[in-house]
Amino acid sequence: MKRFFKSLELVPRGLKYKMLIIFCLTSIVPILALLYIISTYIFSITETFGSLMLTIGLSLFIAILGFVLSTNIVNSIIKMAEGVRSLANGQVAPSLETEREDEIGDLGKSLNLLNSRLNQNMGELKSYEQKIREINMEINKKVLALSTLFQIGNMISSTVDLNVILQFIIEKAYEVVKSEKAFLMLMEEESKELVVKAMHNIKTEDVDSLKVKAGEGAFGKVVMANKPFIIDASHKSPGDFRNFLSKHNLKNIIMVPIIMRLKPVGLIACGNNFNSFSYEKDDMELMGIFAKQTSIAFENEKLLQKTEELSIKDDLTGLYNINYFRTRLEEENQRAMAYQRPCSLILMEVDDFKNYYAKNGEIASDAALKKIAQILENSVEQIDRVARFSDEEFAIVCPEKNKMEALALAESIRKEIEKFKFPHAESQPLEKITISAGISANPLDGISSDELINKASRCLGQAKTEGKNKVAV
Repeated sequence: MKRFFKSLELVPRGLKYKMLIIFCLTSIVPILALLYIISTYIFSITETFGSLMLTIGLSLFIAILGFVLSTNIVNSIIKMAEGVRSLANGQVAPSLETEREDEIGDLGKSLNLLNSRLNQNMGELKSYEQKIREINMEINKKVLALSTLFQIGNMISSTVDLNVILQFIIEKAYEVVKSEKAFLMLMEEESKELVVKAMHNIKTEDVDSLKVKAGEGAFGKVVMANKPFIIDASHKSPGDFRNFLSKHNLKNIIMVPIIMRLKPVGLIACGNNFNSFSYEKDDMELMGIFAKQTSIAFENEKLLQKTEELSIKDDLTGLYNINYFRTRLEEENQRAMAYQRPCSLILMEVDDFKNYYAKNGEIASDAALKKIAQILENSVEQIDRVARFSDEEFAIVCPEKNKMEALALAESIRKEIEKFKFPHAESQPLEKITISAGISANPLDGISSDELINKASRCLGQAKTEGKNKVAV
């Protein structure tokens, strides 16, 4: 039947002609009905029953034929309209009929092609959407890292306490690198031990177990190796770390040494317990940046300590300078006066030191002064303060010592220096390096620091007048 109606579409196969055929077919029915009425009622032409039925049947056939043809076209157009509406809404349209050989068939083919390309583009868009989402995540990660570095830089420049900076660094490393635990270790100068200085999600009782000497144990070897170390799905765990990973419930860990002036001074580490996990290149770079920031903070702290020491210490001898000495003398004297306790001052001068300098030069003279400073420091108690008062003068603040106790200390120091074999000492008038000293004590010699200094200076002058290498009170 379908082939029959298809054969009736005639050539040329175009909507214009099909609509013309439909119009003609649907027009025949009323025309035949009109002719029948005219012939029957107007011209009184008698028709037989057979001819009447033939006319009616022919009319019905023609009407049905026109209805089928029009329905065929209209349904196709409706389907295409639905497909176009779906495409307009960004949805996948159903496949349209393309067997027709007219404009509707061509339009169906075009819409199917457009639908196919739309499906392809939507697939590509989903792929791009996933890539964009990943790029956005990476951008957010970079922004967070840059923000963190900016904050760390501000903390370092504002001289925040080092421990606060280190804790901030380890917490940010924990956030940026996928971690469940993180810690930061620095090397103690004297013991050369790696000690935890900052941590996140590490139990306090486990901190001591991480302490290790540089070059020993798993962490000590990582520091001295001076290169990053990773354990994850792509990097097998060496035997040294198995106990540590098991104890702390970790499967993956990334560690980066902290380097200062080309020397390892610690490490920063982050770990997690994720399955089939591998660290990315960005993780390594970020950990390296955190390690460098830690190095900067650590070195900055060392420089601040050095600056503070230089502000109160003499460059050559390492003793306290005269500014600090005067402040400390005033504080100790005021305290002693308030609590009615003794406080003494010893003022010393190297005898004929200008002669020694003229004959032996600066290097030998500096070495002699350093040795005298060392003897002084080794001779006093912990609460005493030794200072370089001028080029060849030294002073000692002696809290809790009266004049007689200070005299005994000064005599002990004088004898120690007299018997020490200084290089080129034979060039001196006494053929050895000696000192003279003057002593003052509160409240007999004064109640202020200036009065004590003046009294000790007069006593020192007296000792030098009496032949040098003496202590005067």
